[in-house]
Amino acid sequence: MVAQVVKHALVVMSLLFAMGVHGTETCPIQHIQQGMNIVSKHCPIGKGLWNNKPSEPIGEFWVQCGIVDELPTLAFQQHIKKHIDNTTDWVFRPENPGYRCLLGPYSTFRDANEIRNKIRQEAVTSDAFVRQITANRGKAASATASSSKTASTASVQRNKAARKLDPVLGLWTPKPKGNDARYTTHQRDWWRATYSDAKKACQQSGKRLVAESSLRRASERKGAQTQLPATIPYWLSNGNVYDIKLDMAFVAISDTLTLNVLCE
Repeated sequence: MVAQVVKHALVVMSLLFAMGVHGTETCPIQHIQQGMNIVSKHCPIGKGLWNNKPSEPIGEFWVQCGIVDELPTLAFQQHIKKHIDNTTDWVFRPENPGYRCLLGPYSTFRDANEIRNKIRQEAVTSDAFVRQITANRGKAASATASSSKTASTASVQRNKAARKLDPVLGLWTPKPKGNDARYTTHQRDWWRATYSDAKKACQQSGKRLVAESSLRRASERKGAQTQLPATIPYWLSNGNVYDIKLDMAFVAISDTLTLNVLCE
């Protein structure tokens, strides 16, 4: 009996170990929760590419499949599992609040893009996109001191220009500065900006303007009525406008309107 128990324990441990061996040493699976692979909240996920080309076609690429309140139901799991060969490629990074759903990392942009295109066929992951983890490799190391200094200076300037972000239901809202137009509710100042300013602010923070599907999901989360003001609409990544009260997206009459801003 004892021998059987020991044997069973060894089998379980070997399975957990196998699941913990992930595609990158910097982002191992830390534990299994409700059957899902959980990585560290400090796991590097890089920056979203969306419709941009990667700086290098080979490296490390994640496919972001969303931000969720809690670990997915069996129904949600089926939408993902039918498109991937190895479930150890599917992980969740703890966020505040919720979890970031990630697939990968993949060693080529082509592989990541193929997976992204597959899961975009599912309604629950229709806004999936690729993220690239950048690192100093051979070419970067051989760059001249002058180009490195220029890149460093540009990075510092971008960081100074970037606005502070407040987390809101798994998304982020850039904070207003100085005499910026704003809307205050529930002890929070919401920055009101034109489409171009809103888009630029999100990009400077390594993010993008929120997609309609992401904003719709956020508006359905617990606490949304107090955390997401519904008086003023929100800019969407495609340049349209989303009105929470009407639960409707529509074409903006002008891109110079000053509306609420959310990034993802």
